[in-house]
Amino acid sequence: MGSCNRDLLIHFLNAILGAELPRPITAVEIQNPYNEKEFLDDKLTVVDVKARDATGQLYQVEVQLDADALPAWMQTQETRRAMNTLKAFSEKEHAYHAYQARQDYLREQQSIQLEFDDLRAEVEQAQADAEQERAAKDQAREDAEHERAAKEQAQADAEQERAAKEQERAAKDEALAENERLKRLLADKPEPSDPGTR
Repeated sequence: MGSCNRDLLIHFLNAILGAELPRPITAVEIQNPYNEKEFLDDKLTVVDVKARDATGQLYQVEVQLDADALPAWMQTQETRRAMNTLKAFSEKEHAYHAYQARQDYLREQQSIQLEFDDLRAEVEQAQADAEQERAAKDQAREDAEHERAAKEQAQADAEQERAAKEQERAAKDEALAENERLKRLLADKPEPSDPGTR
């Protein structure tokens, strides 16, 4: 803002706020007219001018006045120039800061989307890990079941083999006992006499 325009703004603010000011404004600094949002869902508020005087006092000015309907005491050439300058400056600044606010919004949205994508990827990875762990547990349980079945089959085979050996041993014992009985019968039977030796 040029020196002339700055002087017009100082004159305008002093004319409007003169009765409420502890001392006249001697210097102003035009700032971003947008009030920054603290949270994403806060409403964006806009003022026409943010000015700070030499004492550090901050003034937020929103222009509502119609240049053709000014009170009589404001019907001065300086005030009209100040109103026209402020309007032109305000519109230009609003356009610029609206663009900046839009860019900030898009950056916030992109950041949120990136965070969301990261979070979704983490959730999907956690789900994949959990599914893999569940599959590993199912496989381990299936392997344990196969091992148990194999042990039971081995025990059944060993029992069957033991039973077969017992049966074989019993058959051998029975055959040996029969041999012994037959031997005794043969040993107890008298030998036939020789017919030629009577």
